Amino acid sequence: MIAQGGDDRTPSEQDLNSSEYIPKSRYDSISFYISNDPICKEEYNDFHFPVNKQAMNFATEKAKELGVELDKAMLQHLGFFMTRDPLIIFSDQIEVDNTQTCCHFDVTLHYIT
Repeated sequence: MIAQGGDDRTPSEQDLNSSEYIPKSRYDSISFYISNDPICKEEYNDFHFPVNKQAMNFATEKAKELGVELDKAMLQHLGFFMTRDPLIIFSDQIEVDNTQTCCHFDVTLHYIT
């Protein structure tokens, strides 16, 4: 019910024949594992989904500049996450110190900071 009630995809994003097709609602089941734990085998991440290549390239370049390792799973998460516009933007989180918080981006990234 939540997946259907929160499905904010446009008609073209819901169309199987569209180049903008996104297979699931924002609030649907998980798409893939981001863990490096051996229990999360690569073959479990067999769900294919669109990604924002521009965001992935930007993240890859920034990671190189900063000397930070960015693994494939996190890069895929970022690329998939950035295929959609944010639904919630808090007025007090627009201008933030990126060295102190990432709340304005994605709450799920807190564990890697």
